[in-house]
Amino acid sequence: MKRILIAATTTEYGYQRETLRGVRSYAEEQRWTLLVRLEKTAIESLSPSYFKDVDGCILDLTDMNFFRRFADVPGPKVSYCDCLASSPVPRVTMDNAQAGRLAAEHFLERNIKNMAFFGTDLGDHYALQRQDGFVNTLKGRNARFESLSHTIVSENDGRAFRDWLDRALKPVGLLAADDNRARMIAQRCVEWGINVPRDVLILGFNNDVFHCELCQPSLSSVIMPSRAIGYKAAEMLDQLMQGRKLSKEEFLVPSPGVIERASTQTVAFDCPELDRALRYIRQNAAQAIGVKQVVDHVAVSKRSLETLFRKHFSHGPGEELRRTRLALAKFYLATTNRSIGEVARLSGFSNIAHLGRVLYRYEKQTPVEFRRRHASVGE
Repeated sequence: MKRILIAATTTEYGYQRETLRGVRSYAEEQRWTLLVRLEKTAIESLSPSYFKDVDGCILDLTDMNFFRRFADVPGPKVSYCDCLASSPVPRVTMDNAQAGRLAAEHFLERNIKNMAFFGTDLGDHYALQRQDGFVNTLKGRNARFESLSHTIVSENDGRAFRDWLDRALKPVGLLAADDNRARMIAQRCVEWGINVPRDVLILGFNNDVFHCELCQPSLSSVIMPSRAIGYKAAEMLDQLMQGRKLSKEEFLVPSPGVIERASTQTVAFDCPELDRALRYIRQNAAQAIGVKQVVDHVAVSKRSLETLFRKHFSHGPGEELRRTRLALAKFYLATTNRSIGEVARLSGFSNIAHLGRVLYRYEKQTPVEFRRRHASVGE
């Protein structure tokens, strides 16, 4: 039976704990024994004799000094930390650039043309990648954007941030490097009486349910595929322990999408008919409605509505309704323990099979697979 050491310098956030659940899932399949050391002090206290019977290591170490402590440890090692620009061992992380692209598209779909990215004060690698994906997506899209340090939110009671917000053209979309920073931005807006999401839309990363639901209004977030990352890290380690070469030293797991909550539930189109149609779809997607009901509500012809949608999007109102329902289903699958049948009903799908077909079309996963990889229940 293999003995695997897991060392993580922090498990403060829900997505970090979900990653470890992904590792555990693979370990249970292989009947590994897991030796777990969490937090910096526990790692620093490890003696060389502790490592003598270890077959491999899975690491989440945010500092190169910690990696050096494991340099002489026998057996292969795999990391899932994305704070550092490079890793001395094979690594699996979220595709942060792709996640940044998803965030930009989320704002653009709501016709938000003014945006800003709030990075970390330390210039963490994951934040820079998310920013690059975000900014590169906005280029050539008739959008204005700025890149700002998160320090303006926290220093001097946020005065610099308040001055910036007062000058910013509204509505403005604010993207933070993670959910904790997004929550702090939302708190400032609440303190100052700024309307979210009418004037300011706020989006975070990682779908850390505790921080997202603690917000008022609740926080939209790009999903971190935490369990998939942990499972893949363990799978890569298994390959190395068997003496097999990895196809690549760094494996990127794409985010499955954005969980929309109240902080971005708005649209900003100059066309009243399109605005009414989108609002109606988002408010009633869970009900038994179709394109006919949307047409009746907006009081335009079906052809006119199709033309309006295709002018601003690459799809019609039927596809918009389908995508909205899928977003609802992904939200319930990732954040609740509701049965698949109940998820289908609450998301506006006619039955489990209907939900399964649509989810597989977009995500190439069944509802059970999606929940297993992305669940944040209980965090």
